[in-house]
Amino acid sequence: MTTPKDKLSHIPGVAPWLLSLGVNVALVLVVGAGIAGLLYVLRLAATITVPLIIAAVMAIIAHPLVKLGTRIKLPRALSAIVVIILVVGLVVVALQITVTGVVNQAPAIGHQIIEGTNDLGNFAVDRLEAAGVPKATVNRSVDQATQAINDYINSLIPNGNSSGTSSAGSATSRVDLGSITSGITSGFNQVKSLLSGVLGAIFMVFLGILCLFYFLTDYDNIMGFIGRHLGVSDPIGAALVHDGARSLRGYFKSTTITAAVVSAVIGAALAIMGVPLVGPIMVVTFLVSYIPIFGAVISSVFACLVALGGGGLQQALIVLIVVLIAHNIIQSIVTNFTMSKTLDLHPLATLVATILGSTFGGVLGMTLAAPVLSMALAAYKRLQVARGGEEEGKGPDEIREMLESMRAERKQVKIIRRRPSSPNSSPNASNR
Repeated sequence: MTTPKDKLSHIPGVAPWLLSLGVNVALVLVVGAGIAGLLYVLRLAATITVPLIIAAVMAIIAHPLVKLGTRIKLPRALSAIVVIILVVGLVVVALQITVTGVVNQAPAIGHQIIEGTNDLGNFAVDRLEAAGVPKATVNRSVDQATQAINDYINSLIPNGNSSGTSSAGSATSRVDLGSITSGITSGFNQVKSLLSGVLGAIFMVFLGILCLFYFLTDYDNIMGFIGRHLGVSDPIGAALVHDGARSLRGYFKSTTITAAVVSAVIGAALAIMGVPLVGPIMVVTFLVSYIPIFGAVISSVFACLVALGGGGLQQALIVLIVVLIAHNIIQSIVTNFTMSKTLDLHPLATLVATILGSTFGGVLGMTLAAPVLSMALAAYKRLQVARGGEEEGKGPDEIREMLESMRAERKQVKIIRRRPSSPNSSPNASNR
């Protein structure tokens, strides 16, 4: 009896490897199109999906606190309410720090960035002219680039474009009824848009808190439901789901520790150098650390532009060296001590996942794409091991031991490599 697979593998005139390649490419395209369609639908329903996703991630991270409340004999609902209050308080404190450190100092930050951009433009003009590029071409290109950056920065700063607009109202003294009507209509539209945005934000916050409460109170039931649909026995499925949640929790724990250390190192170095706006630089560095790859680029450019506007090119180059050391050497050391092996992703996979996440999910997608992909790959490996163990007839206890052996171990970085001691060496050998 021939199967469809046998028929496909014996098509006259088609090489088997070419046919296999075509089938695999078609499967990849179909799966990719399905994922893209799903992400597009999620983006269209962002008012519902964004708070749902954020609540799910927060529930995974905060679940140990609910378990702690259960151990001290607190009702699960009360533990969930306490955790929600802590989460909301933490978010409020983070927003307050961000507003105080960045938003309130937006004019000073914009001024420093504009000064740094202009200095960088002057440096580029001098170097390009020295290289033999026509002066007119250099000036035109650099002026266009710096003007575009300055206009964008001014548009972000409150009252940044107030100059020159005060005389607009004195252009004509004649009262135009049509202008008044259009102005009133425009005002009503702005109020309507503002109310719509405020109501939408309130709805998303309320929905997120509600989802977080149900995720925390029914965490085990939800995880059990997911585990029962993985194609393995219920206990093994639950263990797989909990391992995936533990991996995601470990990722954010490691990222938070690394972000705190890197931002503190950069802030201390910049404070010693006398760079202005050290506080905003530390806040920006910490926040963007949750965005793989691009976060380090954003914080580095921001710190260098501020240093360039405040202390010139020499100080900017020193700051660039500091941030490169912090983001490449110090961050790697801290990550190696805090992040588990199974959370490793190839840099290319991280880059692609982050770009796709930003395309379909904005900042939230950029933040969650890499850890979710890492968790999914680790869960898939464990799922394959569990299915293989069941096919071999192993019991649940043996399969759990196999999964435990795959559990993430911290990567240890040996700063000083010791010479292995021989079995016959005595403890006092080094004192001879």
